Amino acid sequence: MNRLFRTKSIALAAISACSLFVLADVVSAQQPGTGQPGGRGQRGQGQRAQRGGGGMFGGGGRAMFDPSVSSDDMDKYGQMLKLSKAQQTAVKALHESFVQDYTAAAEKVRDEMDAIREDAREDPSRFQEMGEVMQKFRAKRADMEKAFFADVKTTLTPEQAGQWPAIERLRRRETSMGRGMMSGERVDLIKIVDGLRLTPEQHTAVEPVLEQYSIDLDRELIARNEFQDKMQGGLRDLFGQDADPAKAEKLITDGRAVANKLREVNKRYARQVENTLPDDASKAKFQQEVRRESFPQIYRGSRTMRQIDDALAIKDLTAEQKTAIEGIKTTLERDVAGVNQRMETAYEQREQTITAADILGRFGQGGQGGGRGGRGGFGMVDSEELTTLRDQRDTMEKAAVDKVTALLTEEQKAELPRGGRGGRGGDAGGDNIAPRRGGRPGGANPPAAPSGRT
Repeated sequence: MNRLFRTKSIALAAISACSLFVLADVVSAQQPGTGQPGGRGQRGQGQRAQRGGGGMFGGGGRAMFDPSVSSDDMDKYGQMLKLSKAQQTAVKALHESFVQDYTAAAEKVRDEMDAIREDAREDPSRFQEMGEVMQKFRAKRADMEKAFFADVKTTLTPEQAGQWPAIERLRRRETSMGRGMMSGERVDLIKIVDGLRLTPEQHTAVEPVLEQYSIDLDRELIARNEFQDKMQGGLRDLFGQDADPAKAEKLITDGRAVANKLREVNKRYARQVENTLPDDASKAKFQQEVRRESFPQIYRGSRTMRQIDDALAIKDLTAEQKTAIEGIKTTLERDVAGVNQRMETAYEQREQTITAADILGRFGQGGQGGGRGGRGGFGMVDSEELTTLRDQRDTMEKAAVDKVTALLTEEQKAELPRGGRGGRGGDAGGDNIAPRRGGRPGGANPPAAPSGRT
């Protein structure tokens, strides 16, 4: 039993630090109590839960069993290509045929996976076959998608065919950026700029930079994906009797190298894009969103800030109370911003030094992790510096909430929402304004990201 757990942990370590997100479904399929692979519920097209996965155009994990090219996708591509009504009709027929074939193939794999899962009740070693089945399905799916898009291209005019590489780059970003797990590896600058809602004139100034970015990013994205696909088959060896921790370490090192190249493209172009934005407000918002996308484990929505905002929303606050609470909020935002910036540096340093042994240590105590480790992204284990910084931030937020609480009367406290307003780690009872230390993924949650160079 210990041997089996160790080999699975080695594989998970390799997946975690190498950013092999596409293999997460293989690991989760081998865990008891996770339900059937991919689920049996039918989801509408365009509603896939996640879109980072294997193959050039694929979705991963549970979404793998949904048709990987949705009708919404094809509508969007049709608009970009300005398809005629006759072309739209032809493409729709091709897509319906693709969906039918894909659904039949996926159902067959589901049945096969169900049979393996049932047999594994008596023979746990059969779990290993799940990875083999999924790998074959990935290959089949890639072939189906390749054939489908080849058919679509036959309906295009020469001018439209010339636009097809841009469609391919878009689709690769949409379907495989999510594989990355290192900070900054999943950032899509084009999507962030779209969210700024620039005027057509303002966007014209950014377009040349974004066009070159899409080309340079795509080159590294292809290399990263090819590495992941190549290592996918070799991962099976890490589950066998001859599992080798050195192989996991090499996967970590090689995976980190390709991930670093991709995120360096994002860092370089983030500075260029920022310089082309029209005003300080758009630049600040762009910087903030890049930070949030680069370090989601640091810049999650802040429960503490929601609590302070709830206090500010109390109708019968006096002018003096409101001024005091606003001052507490401003001071907290400033102080936490400084800690968050130090956390960014510490997090990147940790990513560059983490080893298979570090991650295995997280699973060395019955899979529950040791100490405070594992509070970062997908297998990430906090360094001592990160732990210290998280504690500092927790202390700041608790002190701020205590100050706000002290300003309120008992009647005003009774007006606060009970159990929080959603979000992470909300308490079920007690004074909502007082945070609970512990039991919160990622530690205390900071306010909006500060401005500064990304």
